[in-house]
Amino acid sequence: MKTLPRANSPHASGQNTSSLDEILTKWSDLLAQVRPLNHSVEALLRACRPLSLDGEILTLEVFYKFHKERLETEKCRAVVEEVAQQILGIPIKLKCILGQKKTVVTQQPEDSDIIEVASEIFNGKIID
Repeated sequence: MKTLPRANSPHASGQNTSSLDEILTKWSDLLAQVRPLNHSVEALLRACRPLSLDGEILTLEVFYKFHKERLETEKCRAVVEEVAQQILGIPIKLKCILGQKKTVVTQQPEDSDIIEVASEIFNGKIID
């Protein structure tokens, strides 16, 4: 496994001021640093979202069981934890939970509405 060069971190002094807001603002940096190590892990991370940071536990919400299982493998988990630790300056343990994708319900137009719109567009007549 490739290792990242040590980044200068404002938290290297031992201050644990990391929060979910910090993770969210640095999420794109984390993705960028994970990509050269393992592009598959980066793709998995793009499909999830940071949910919380409780002490050293970074909880990610994943929306597919397969993604959760892959991120929880030793190899993938180690990459995420290493990069997150370098970015945040504190030891990180990864936890994944399976969430629900929000479904957007849109109102379907009535068939008669579609016919009327098509009739207007094509200057047509409706014949019963």
